[in-house]
Amino acid sequence: MPFFNEFGMPEKNIVNHYEVWKKECSISIENYLWYLFNILLDENAKQTTNLIDFYKRNAKIYSQMIFI
Repeated sequence: MPFFNEFGMPEKNIVNHYEVWKKECSISIENYLWYLFNILLDENAKQTTNLIDFYKRNAKIYSQMIFI
């Protein structure tokens, strides 16, 4: 959870996203985690105004994705 909180995605958001996701997608939890990471990447692109911070935050996200 601390990783997702760092990117502004608290547990409540994760639960809410799950409710939407499970109606449209497969049941695999791994797929859901990839879905969350893609949301983080998309939000990072929308919210970051500094190019260096954008790349640093993307690197953190992609690094966590490796462990899934």
